[in-house]
Amino acid sequence: MVIPGWLVEGQGGSGNASRGLFVRRRRDGLPGYAKVFDVANVAAAMRDTAAARRVIAWAFQTEQTLLSRTRDCSRLITLLDAQPPTRKTPGVLVFERASHSAAALFRQPAPHACAALLDASQALRQLHHRGIVHQDLKAANLLSVVRNAHARWVLADLGRASSADCWGPFAHHWVVGDRAHAPPELLFGAGSRGWRSRGVATDLWLLGALAFELLLGQPLTAWLWAHVPARARPPYPDAPTPDCPGLWAREQPAWARAIRLASDQVRREARIHGCDPASSRSIRDDFLARCAIDWRNRRFAAPRS
Repeated sequence: MVIPGWLVEGQGGSGNASRGLFVRRRRDGLPGYAKVFDVANVAAAMRDTAAARRVIAWAFQTEQTLLSRTRDCSRLITLLDAQPPTRKTPGVLVFERASHSAAALFRQPAPHACAALLDASQALRQLHHRGIVHQDLKAANLLSVVRNAHARWVLADLGRASSADCWGPFAHHWVVGDRAHAPPELLFGAGSRGWRSRGVATDLWLLGALAFELLLGQPLTAWLWAHVPARARPPYPDAPTPDCPGLWAREQPAWARAIRLASDQVRREARIHGCDPASSRSIRDDFLARCAIDWRNRRFAAPRS
C-alpha cells in the first residue's frame, strides 16, 4: 500500500469498510495512523463494485466534512491528511497516532477510568454543540494521545456520525453503530423517530455503557442480558421485525429494573473512587450528570397504572 507523502510502518486494525495502517510522514517523521477505505471488502458484501465505490466515496466525504467542523474540538482526534478515493486508489484519512485505547483500562485503577470518562463526556458535549451525533462511542474509539507533552483522551472514528446537513451511507440504519453496544430499545425497533433525538439518546446510552465497562470491567450489554428474562431479550443480532416495538413496550419494565441495578453499581464505584457527582462540580456537570445510565433511569420511569 502506497500513501503519497507517508511511509507505511505496519498494519493496524480493520473494520467493515476500512483498515488501519501505522504511518510516518516523510518530510518530518511525524507518526500517524491511516484509515484506508476498503472498496474490496464493501464490494464483496454488496456484490457490486460500482455501488461499493459510491458508498466509499460517500462515507469518505461525510467523515472528512464532519472532521473539518471539529478541528477546534480539544477532545476529538486530529486529522493530519485527507486523500480522496479515485478509481485507482482508496480514500485515506490520516490521524494523529494514539498510544492505546480505553480498552486498556478495563483492569486498571478506577481513577484512570474516571479521567477517560470525563474526557469522553466533554467530547460528546463538543460534538453535540456543533449539531453532530457520534453514535459509535466505545472503548476502542476513545484513544490516548500526547499533545504538548501531556496525555489526554480523545474521541475518534466519526464514520457513523451525522449532522442535520451531513450524513453517511449508514445513517438510514435504525442501529447506526455497533449493535453489540446499542441501546436495547433500538434493537427492538423502538425509540425516537427523529434522527437527532435518537442519535443524542444513543450517545448518552453509550457513555453510560462505557462508564459501566471501565468502572466494573465488564461489558454492559452482556451483563444486562444476564439480568433480564429470556423472553425480554431483543431479536439480536437479527434485524427488528414489525412486532418488535410492541414487544419492547411489554418488556420495558424488566429492562428498567436491570438498568437501575447497573446504575447503582456505577454510582457505587464512582463514589468509592471520588467520581461521585457530589464530589466535584466539573464532574457533576460534565460526566455523571450526563451519564447515560443515569439518564436512562429517568426515561425508564415506572409506567402509569
